[in-house]
Amino acid sequence: MTRPPRPLTYSPAGLGRLVSGSAAANLSDGIRLAAGPLLVASLTDDPALVGGAVFIQQLPWLLFSLPAGAWVDRVDRVRLIRTVTLLRAALVTALAIAVALEAVSVLLVYAVVFLVGTAEVVTDNTSCISA
Repeated sequence: MTRPPRPLTYSPAGLGRLVSGSAAANLSDGIRLAAGPLLVASLTDDPALVGGAVFIQQLPWLLFSLPAGAWVDRVDRVRLIRTVTLLRAALVTALAIAVALEAVSVLLVYAVVFLVGTAEVVTDNTSCISA
């Protein structure tokens, strides 16, 4: 039997952290939406591959929105947001290292933007429920 999620308590400091964290996450998501296809465009001249990057970034919303919404109801939301945010940071850091080492490929960019998009779905579903 799973225990229900712990109740959330609100304080002015907590609200400030929630708002600033949400703003930072939304800004970084916007940058990612532009940067993924631009990175692919720097690797290839094929417009279909560049368009594929845009599609791959949005695909997790289509595939995982409803299951993620049901799943986040059953887990500790604070721990989930922390874990998924660290995972997103690790993925972006790994991609940045691959770019710096000139070991990046279109397939790697596709994989990273898909996984980061999937993490975004989970985080956004969790944040909406928590707020």
